Amino acid sequence: MAHLADGSLPRAFALHPLAPLYAVEALSLWLAWGVLGGDRFGGWVAVRAEALVLVHAAPLFGLWLGRVATGTLPF
Repeated sequence: MAHLADGSLPRAFALHPLAPLYAVEALSLWLAWGVLGGDRFGGWVAVRAEALVLVHAAPLFGLWLGRVATGTLPF
């Protein structure tokens, strides 16, 4: 995320291919929170938080597992 903030998209993508996608998603949620209001939108997020975590955990785990298997972890 730090490389995204610096504007270095290629470096951010090299370290974590899902970071740009998750940054866009976080920005979208933040904007929706501001437009819809925190009280109405907050309940929606709280109800679906478990589903969001599972949806994000699967590709993150797959990416990590693939990098461990190929020896391409960025650290």
